[in-house]
Amino acid sequence: MIRSDLTNEALLGKLRQNLRLEAWEEALVAALPAHDAVMVRDQPVMLDADTVFLVLDGWLCGYQMAGDGERQIKSFHLTGDIPNVSRLILPGYASQYTALSPCHLALFRASALKEVCQKSVAITGYVSRLLAIEARIAQEWIVNLAGRKSVARAAHLLCELAVRLDAAVPKQASSPGQAPNSGYVIPLTQTDLGDALGLSTVHTNRVLQELRAQHLITFAAGHLVIPDRERLAAVAGFDPAYLHLKAAPVTA
Repeated sequence: MIRSDLTNEALLGKLRQNLRLEAWEEALVAALPAHDAVMVRDQPVMLDADTVFLVLDGWLCGYQMAGDGERQIKSFHLTGDIPNVSRLILPGYASQYTALSPCHLALFRASALKEVCQKSVAITGYVSRLLAIEARIAQEWIVNLAGRKSVARAAHLLCELAVRLDAAVPKQASSPGQAPNSGYVIPLTQTDLGDALGLSTVHTNRVLQELRAQHLITFAAGHLVIPDRERLAAVAGFDPAYLHLKAAPVTA
């Protein structure tokens, strides 16, 4: 197994953002067997039954193939996410993931990470919180798919992605390019969006045109600009509380 110090340091950094770890807990995480993997867009994430992974950089989606052969995207995962953390609780559960951009992943043995959780009440509590938030987001996606018209549905997803990017990416205090109105790099095609929204690519195109016509977004070549976040949120009926996110710190 290839060992990469970057993997363990990234996991430690994620935990430190949310917990006050004791030295012995940090030592346990630092000693976890781990390696990294680099992926290209559209490459499936091939995992054995004893692997949990952290996204070091890039975008992925979790998906399932429907009975008619259509792909339904169930989740988007950004830098800092641990998409299959549920494997620590449900070892037999396996979801499918694929890269939506060039990706760098940190891979850990689920059994080893579970042993760390058994020794640390704090880390166990954090994993439980991640699972609860994951379930809450899944509930909101169900409401979005079943309870909102297509324009509001798309607006809601774009609001969610913008808020998550705000929380994941540190903002430069001196750089106006980091302001929300300057836009976001979102490496999603209209097919990707349609597969997440339960819409055909043609219908997705029409929905995006409607949002553009209302001057709510511009979206081209993977670059999203939201001129008025409050208006888009109002169209979507979007309340970010279900994400349980804190904005990323401003760096000098």
